[in-house]
Amino acid sequence: MSIPLVLAGCLTASAAAAPSPAMTLAIEGTTDVVIVTPREPSPSVARAARELQTFLGQITGAEFPCVTEATPPAPHEIVLGAPERLRKLGIRVDPDQLGSEGYLLRTVDGHLVIAGSAVRGVMYGVYGLLGDHLGCRWFTPAVSRILKRPTLVLPELNETVIPPLEYRWPAVRDCYHPDWCARNRVNVGPMLTEAHGGSVKFCGWAHTFGELVPVETYFEEHPEYFALVDGRRLRQRTQLCCTNEEVIGLVIDGIRKRMRSTRGATYFSVSQNDWGNFCQCPRCQIVADREESQMGPVLQLVNRVADAVVDEFPDKRVTTLAYQWSRKPPKTLRPRPNVTIRLCSIECCFA
Repeated sequence: MSIPLVLAGCLTASAAAAPSPAMTLAIEGTTDVVIVTPREPSPSVARAARELQTFLGQITGAEFPCVTEATPPAPHEIVLGAPERLRKLGIRVDPDQLGSEGYLLRTVDGHLVIAGSAVRGVMYGVYGLLGDHLGCRWFTPAVSRILKRPTLVLPELNETVIPPLEYRWPAVRDCYHPDWCARNRVNVGPMLTEAHGGSVKFCGWAHTFGELVPVETYFEEHPEYFALVDGRRLRQRTQLCCTNEEVIGLVIDGIRKRMRSTRGATYFSVSQNDWGNFCQCPRCQIVADREESQMGPVLQLVNRVADAVVDEFPDKRVTTLAYQWSRKPPKTLRPRPNVTIRLCSIECCFA
């Protein structure tokens, strides 16, 4: 997978770059620490530098200059993925391990290194420092808590953080504000700009069975493509027969075409329609009975699609829903590495 990074190499630092003890960021409202970005920072790295400057200023009362690495080195710096500075400090980072969102925080030789991708990695590293280590909280777009600490000393840091959840989105309109999203490391949102790291993009949000194999196109000649319920194939409010080989081929072709034609999208949905009526045909029920869940036939279909497209699209993912009748995990089937299960706990209290 090709991800634009502001650094390269592997996570193992050389002996010369061994983490050093605590780093003083400010003393009684003054500082000699400089924030350093690459010579041509990406929009999100440039914005992250301004955010770090702003919030460190609010915490300490000190003014932290922002410069690019074209400026001569200072004795104490916060290095935001600037590759020339990283090389001098002996810091090497593995872009394949960090991906677009992982980051490295490390104190070394009077410097604080925040390293990661130029997409969201460095930006999330800045908010990881501010939130996880300095106590900043952004509760709503209008309500925050920034602690005042005129003298600010960082403990020794040597951590690598990779978000455990692939996409994060509280689907509440009050939380659509792009600054709030970025500060809370939310990576899905209609208002996220390139300067906020952009938004993870979907092709087909959900309930795509009807789009991939339309009833209007296929039912007359191939009713067997659709759910058998109580002894008859349903045309209205139907699902797919997930074990039908021709259906599997049509879904594979549909997802492959979408991956080829939809630029910028990472997630491609193969998911049940938004009602019941799962297929009760003998082949589907054999799988469901074996897996003790109606998710069995669905995940078997999704895995077949994922296997068919992974060589051509190793950086794309096939998604499906664990929703209502498919929510119970199957007994033995497991999603392929390029499959994402989206758990829909829709009956939970949203208050």
